[in-house]
Amino acid sequence: MAFAKEVRADLCVLAASVNRCWRDETMGLVAPMQELANDSWAMAHRPECDVLEAGSPCSGAGIAGRGNRGRLRPETRPEVRHPVVRALAQIA
Repeated sequence: MAFAKEVRADLCVLAASVNRCWRDETMGLVAPMQELANDSWAMAHRPECDVLEAGSPCSGAGIAGRGNRGRLRPETRPEVRHPVVRALAQIA
């Protein structure tokens, strides 16, 4: 795994400790997607990769996030919709 992006540092540390794909050279990027996409230093130093796997934020798509808000479609949460555009900008 070249890099992993999380919004909270504690979640990045947890992922590093339990994810078997995480290696010593894996870069943990901790920032909201909209900030990371606009951070020219981070984008210039982020490792390149051939495959990108991404998912919806847990706060909207996870069982607890959906249960707490009673929404069947997690993408209807305003704070979950905008990272998609930023993720596409990073891919480009």
